[in-house]
Amino acid sequence: MSSFFTCTQDLPLLPDDEYEVVYSHHETWKYLGKAPKVTFWFKIVTMGDYFDMLLPRHFNVNRIIGKPAKNGRFKAGRSSDFLLEYCSLFPRKIARLDRIPLTLLENEIIVASTRTVTSNREQRLLPEVLQYSVIDHWLSIAPR
Repeated sequence: MSSFFTCTQDLPLLPDDEYEVVYSHHETWKYLGKAPKVTFWFKIVTMGDYFDMLLPRHFNVNRIIGKPAKNGRFKAGRSSDFLLEYCSLFPRKIARLDRIPLTLLENEIIVASTRTVTSNREQRLLPEVLQYSVIDHWLSIAPR
């Protein structure tokens, strides 16, 4: 089970906006024990109240290679949200969908937009104390 499900204290809440973030790590996991997912974790580097806060960006993937793990391997889908966002940041031809070079994420500051999760998987409204923020989209590489 991934670490972002531990308790409500661990789930950050911040205003929906654009923030500069840096890659920390990723985790492969299975939603409800079946659906393969990857969660990328980013630290906010925008100066202010939310500096150094860790935020997740969740993606569906075609399959997990090996056991679900921190920095685990996965195969992305040709038309997946992950590949769409990755290739918008790093416009290069991807030869194999199971060998996407994630090291490119390590060397960049990424501008990302956030959103507040206000409902659960059954679309039931979450009370305000249970709401949390996630990265909604990777937008661009921050200029240096």
